Amino acid sequence: DSTYISAVAPAIILAILDRLDILEEVTTAARAMREATEEYIRMCEDDLILAACKHYGRDFQKMRAAADADAPLQCDREIVLAAVQQAGYALQFADPALRADREIVLAAVREDRWALRYVAPELRSDREIVRAAIGV
Repeated sequence: DSTYISAVAPAIILAILDRLDILEEVTTAARAMREATEEYIRMCEDDLILAACKHYGRDFQKMRAAADADAPLQCDREIVLAAVQQAGYALQFADPALRADREIVLAAVREDRWALRYVAPELRSDREIVRAAIGV
């Protein structure tokens, strides 16, 4: 019996190791697929959020509140611009750097003159921005 075990044991060990290697490869492939799927979902979410902002800018605050901490919407220039073009007051929820972005500010005050109160201080006295806010 011990001779049989001595003869069979290496083959069993090799078979177990082979299965462990296969299991590790499958696990690694599954993890890679899951990560790729999660990244794809995040990319799709960004597209959906942008589309929603373009059509429903007034919901920017709700979208911002629900935003994933990894990619805050208030820092995404394209999303903020789309939101303020639909609802100028959405500027209040934008990242401070974007409240100092001339294009975003102009879009916001053209849509809603009261958005001027959310403009970065250095742009509040800008002649073009003030004129856009009062509709001149």
